[in-house]
Amino acid sequence: MLKGNDLIPLNGMVVVQDDAKQDKIGSIILAETAEGDRMITGTVLLSSYYMLQDGTYMKPEIKGGDKVFYTFHAGAGNTWTEEKITYRVLRHNELLAKVK
Repeated sequence: MLKGNDLIPLNGMVVVQDDAKQDKIGSIILAETAEGDRMITGTVLLSSYYMLQDGTYMKPEIKGGDKVFYTFHAGAGNTWTEEKITYRVLRHNELLAKVK
């Protein structure tokens, strides 16, 4: 089975593990993000260098273990769930903020 740490992101991509909290009401699970386009937090597993317009590469401002904010739709199509943990492969510029 594929885990988030099994991936090596390329070209400015970032692998993130969602920290989305889930609430359970009876047998129904309500994700914190079920209410709409809210920001969610995640933990960065890996990130890669990205290329600037002049062709030079820049080191990302984030590293493994950093907590970050992004929208629910960030990484659309590049999301998978394994053992109740959701992983996303995002573009570096889809991250909204880093938590100190």
